[in-house]
Amino acid sequence: MSLQYNNYTNKLRFTAGPAAAHVYDDSTNSKISIDWSFDGLYYQYNNGPWITLSLGPKTTTNELDKINTPEMKSVFKSLCFYGIENLQGYSGNSDKALPKVYNLTELFV
Repeated sequence: MSLQYNNYTNKLRFTAGPAAAHVYDDSTNSKISIDWSFDGLYYQYNNGPWITLSLGPKTTTNELDKINTPEMKSVFKSLCFYGIENLQGYSGNSDKALPKVYNLTELFV
């Protein structure tokens, strides 16, 4: 995986627990939750509505079409890349989710 951040990386923060991790961008009021227990990734841009993306069979909703502006895509990718970098080696279950998170970012080239 080649992770490319934009200029948001110095404004991001990260938390993780036994079932999920969260990455926050306070400068854009955006966040993602990577939930490996329910195979979902949840994205909120600028305190707007949550967007649900599937990482596996437990979550079947895929709202990729709602990430529809260049800024939303850029922030999404930065949050994902930051999460991938900080989660590597965190747990076996989280490590299984990371390639799926990366694959989502590839949809917004």
